[in-house]
Amino acid sequence: MSISSVTRNQNNNFAVYRAMVHQPDNVATLLRYLIQRLSTLLGDHTFPSPPPSISSTFNPLNSLPSSARNPTKEVLNCVRVLSRVLPVLFGLEIGPWEEEILWKKESIVPQVAQDAVPQNATEPQFVIEDEDDDEATTPMLPRTTSQQGNTTRPSPKEGPSLAERLINTLVDLLFCCGFTMPLKSQIDHHKIQHIIW
Repeated sequence: MSISSVTRNQNNNFAVYRAMVHQPDNVATLLRYLIQRLSTLLGDHTFPSPPPSISSTFNPLNSLPSSARNPTKEVLNCVRVLSRVLPVLFGLEIGPWEEEILWKKESIVPQVAQDAVPQNATEPQFVIEDEDDDEATTPMLPRTTSQQGNTTRPSPKEGPSLAERLINTLVDLLFCCGFTMPLKSQIDHHKIQHIIW
């Protein structure tokens, strides 16, 4: 390791430390984004992207900028940034922040279909247009607040913490066929194979 790379690493560590002291919310946002991006890329059907062929490596046109995205490179960049940020954070003795951001369980609110919640709850639910029936003269009552309470969103459930999601994603990356394991170990379309070899 050269002196310039050691100096650059120290400057990076100092920048993370300074951000943690002055703008801890920015560091928390960075961690959330990186972990979410990693889990999204892991589920992407184009990940891992195949390595470039030897013939394409020697092609002079490959030096031109490419508009195609490379999910493998994106995963490696996310892991690289996390490997710079996390050691600084764990070395700072910032117990409450670490507990609140990394280890607190996240609440997940299930999505409700648009059809389940009426647009205007004060309108009658049913309209009878046939005037020949005796029931047609009976007015419909609007919904009451107690009935509206039954159509509210379901209660939130506890999901994994940010650190748990990161650990699960990194373990899956360790056993990802075509990324850290040989592609021939893939079974069917399942790219994650927890194989002990």
